[in-house]
Amino acid sequence: MVDNDSVNIQKSLGEIPRIGPNDIQAKFDELLEAHNDQLGSMGVKMPKLLHRGMYTTRALALIALFIRFQQPVTKDELTNFVRKYRDGAQDVQDGRHLGRQMGWHVLSKDRGDAGTETWPTSSYSLMSLSSTLPGWMPHRGGSVSDEIWNEIVTSFQRRCSLCGSKEGEANLRSPNVITQLQQGHRDPSKDLSASNCIPQCQECNQPLGNKFIFDNRGRPRGIYDPFVIEKSPKEVQVQVWRILRFKFESDDSLN
Repeated sequence: MVDNDSVNIQKSLGEIPRIGPNDIQAKFDELLEAHNDQLGSMGVKMPKLLHRGMYTTRALALIALFIRFQQPVTKDELTNFVRKYRDGAQDVQDGRHLGRQMGWHVLSKDRGDAGTETWPTSSYSLMSLSSTLPGWMPHRGGSVSDEIWNEIVTSFQRRCSLCGSKEGEANLRSPNVITQLQQGHRDPSKDLSASNCIPQCQECNQPLGNKFIFDNRGRPRGIYDPFVIEKSPKEVQVQVWRILRFKFESDDSLN
């Protein structure tokens, strides 16, 4: 695991040159080996290299960060690298998604991650191939049978447990969207099951489903994604810090 305090990065190294198909495959194979050895068991997701015969933007972004391992790469540099293989690629956001959504140890300047203070604006860096993004927790999978799912949906009057939008009708959050109910985790740290499933519409499940722990009626009762606290007002963050500091200051296992 990389000690971020020991990494003194002042600036990016500039444009990442195009590399050939063999080198692309070799870099991807190295990343895949690291994923198979350790990261996969931690829940980190491995992007596909190809889709319909084309390199995926997410795999290209990960390879670009790997080429500049432990050095900052700006969003523009990522975008320009992807465009070498995919004409017309737009503003590439995969530097952020690789960390927050997929678990790779990719630090972000815009997110304010510790150790990025001297980095260029909107830059990212792959810091380790043996650890996940600090604070990241994987979202579990699973499913329930159609029979059980129908019973769950019926108990909620075929409405989203979060916003109340009714299946097949205009969504209350986005009136131009027809509500589709999806199987949401009550607790994202556990596999989906009859007791760990609530109906959530697509407008609630995608942005909120893996950020909170819900009670059996769909009401938030805890935070699952620790990065949620970053979007809170500073005074709330300070209060949370004080509460946790008081709670854990005598816990030697955290030192």
